[in-house]
Amino acid sequence: MIQMPRRSVTRFFIPLIDVLILLFCIFLLMPFVKSASEEDAAEPSPAGITPTGPEIPADAAELARRLKETEIELERLRKERNEVVERLAIRTLEIDRETGKLYYYFSDGVKLQREEIAGKNDAARMIQRHQDEIRRTGARELMYLVQYPRGPSNYPRQELIDNIRQWFRDVKVGFDNPAVQR
Repeated sequence: MIQMPRRSVTRFFIPLIDVLILLFCIFLLMPFVKSASEEDAAEPSPAGITPTGPEIPADAAELARRLKETEIELERLRKERNEVVERLAIRTLEIDRETGKLYYYFSDGVKLQREEIAGKNDAARMIQRHQDEIRRTGARELMYLVQYPRGPSNYPRQELIDNIRQWFRDVKVGFDNPAVQR
């Protein structure tokens, strides 16, 4: 006589688990799928206004006018940048990676020399020397750029930074720290 096979619970749960996994995957993908109403909202309106940018004119003459204005503005900004560069006389100071001392390089006519700035008097002498050089070359403004050590270093310490700000308080000072993201 033919008997019906015994029904096991596994026969029922395996397809159910497959369906649940499929539903969970669809749930995870829902944020990436746009509905039809969201797609319509993302397209430009008939007036030509995009949701993220200014109105784009359909008239070629208006586009040409805007392009000309942008070119004029770009040229003005380039001239301003050049004026700032010409006005500033930038001198570079470096902080030694091993000792944490402040120094700068100068040419004695034959070769490049390295001189340490150990205190306020050294800084004042150097500032005076650079200002005299600048007066001879033209009326520009003196600025010092202090470069932090490149690579791993325990320097500079806050005490040195405070001293630099005090020693150079009469001139402009900038700090170039490679660890700071721009």
